[in-house]
Amino acid sequence: MALPPLPIPEALRAEIAGHIARAEGCEVFFAGDTDGEGRLARVTVLARGHATAVPALTRDLAPGQVVLHNHPSGDLTPSDPDIEIASLLGERGVGFAIVDNEARRVLTVTQPHRPEAERPVEAAWIDAFFAAGGPLARVFDGYEPRPPQVAMAHACAEVINRARPRLVEAGTGTGKSLAYLAPAARWAQANGKRVVVATHTIHLQQQLVTKDIPQLAQALEAPLKAVLVKGRGNYLCLRKLHEAVAQPDLYDEEREALEQLARWAEQTRDGSLADLAEPPPAAVWERVRSDADSTLRARCRYFDRCFFYRARREAAGAQILIANHALLAADLAVRQATGDLEGAAVLPPYHRVIVDEAHHLEDSAVRHLGSQTSRLACLHALGRLHRSRGATLLGRLARALGQLPPFEEREGLRAEAGERLPARVEEVRGLARATFDELVALLLPDPLFTSCDLDAEATAPQRPESDRLLKELAAALNGLGRELHGLLRACAALPPTLADRLASPLTDCAGAVSRLQGIADALLACTGARPENRVRWVERRANQNVVLFCLPVELRGELTEALFRPYPGTLLTSATLSTGGDCGFVADRLGLEPGHDPEPLAPLVLP
Repeated sequence: MALPPLPIPEALRAEIAGHIARAEGCEVFFAGDTDGEGRLARVTVLARGHATAVPALTRDLAPGQVVLHNHPSGDLTPSDPDIEIASLLGERGVGFAIVDNEARRVLTVTQPHRPEAERPVEAAWIDAFFAAGGPLARVFDGYEPRPPQVAMAHACAEVINRARPRLVEAGTGTGKSLAYLAPAARWAQANGKRVVVATHTIHLQQQLVTKDIPQLAQALEAPLKAVLVKGRGNYLCLRKLHEAVAQPDLYDEEREALEQLARWAEQTRDGSLADLAEPPPAAVWERVRSDADSTLRARCRYFDRCFFYRARREAAGAQILIANHALLAADLAVRQATGDLEGAAVLPPYHRVIVDEAHHLEDSAVRHLGSQTSRLACLHALGRLHRSRGATLLGRLARALGQLPPFEEREGLRAEAGERLPARVEEVRGLARATFDELVALLLPDPLFTSCDLDAEATAPQRPESDRLLKELAAALNGLGRELHGLLRACAALPPTLADRLASPLTDCAGAVSRLQGIADALLACTGARPENRVRWVERRANQNVVLFCLPVELRGELTEALFRPYPGTLLTSATLSTGGDCGFVADRLGLEPGHDPEPLAPLVLP
């Protein structure tokens, strides 16, 4: 059944037709807002295309909005690309419509769905909750209201209700945690939405989860689920562990550490590093930790027991997520890259953000919104694929191929994995060592100096040569990645009965290819003209390590796009945000100065 056409007032119809006429009848892509009765209220031109296609710039659209464009032919039948875009937008509550050049005929492909109005945190509720004799007083013996704590709770509620960012400084002893947790929990419970609380230190995260939130739940007298979310690399991968233990070419110390992990894996419920009495050697944990680039997901035989996915399911059912700054920054970077705010990324989807210990946010965010790589990272990635001794990914793949029943391509694929590609890895490893050695000799010849600004005037004479070195290594890494990808593609194209037996080594090798590409991208970021708002430098460190950085100079624009625009309801709090009672410096650094979009609430400094 056809959907009713999107109502377009005459004035807007004329505006749309005017834009199309100025584009000489080609396609024009509009984003529109609808009013409370579902009528088009205003439009903005997103892009102009040609007669058969138009860029689909839909990233920043919100539920309740609508996308429309014209079909110059006058035939409003949606094309396959129209239907695909409409389906993706429909999942986000964004409508999709097609009009003729005069905007008089309208075909609605999907209707916009405005989300239900959010229930605010009432000021009266906060006053009652923190009052003498109120819910908190029934939980804490000798409780007395603290005016700064109550003021902060009201400030947090205003951020949540109005969805506008704010800085709040509150000194030690104010009771910051309960001041922001109480309105956050109240709002999450009332609206069925999720709030992220990000802190810098594990100590504060543990305090929130083990002390503050259980006490808050008692006072609320309503179910409240909060989960401490850890990065994926903190969790043991059972598939990798069992495969590593079975490898015949292990060093004795590797085998001992892996066997200890295997015994622990049978006892732990958490499966994370924090649950280990003593962490294993870093190289061993690197081999068996969970990794987004090498997961079989539901195809894995250990999926139902997977520690990471068990933790992820727990987080998906939580109202409050507790995370560190780095994990929040990583999640924001993924969402910024994909444009997906409603799906799971590093964290489950959320709608409000509270950043405690916010004076550390800049340091954490800058690492995830820029790029860096090193000699050791490069050599380690290559060593995972192949090295002269010990278990390697290509070695595993070659053995897995050798264990398959005979078929025509088997020996060729096995030779590729066991001989030719390992030789290529050795070539690239030699080039990597020489490149970083030459880079140090070129840019840091004086042993007294440990860092060099790649874009400084004094470095300009060396830049052509350093660019050549980095580009050659990046090209070699990408070339190796393409060769590996060709082998993986050939293996995956085998009959399912054979390819399924290779799924595990193929997945791990594919993760290694992704890492090589990431290193190559980081190398290339340090070549050519300096990108806008970036600083690039090289550092010499211990153990012959050399690190290359390309990081943001200022975060204001980066945080606006990654945090404040998609999540305007963000509270940033700390005991040290102001200078002489003025938060202007931090506000400017983070992009929360007056007049910014989204418009922040005035900073609040509490005693």
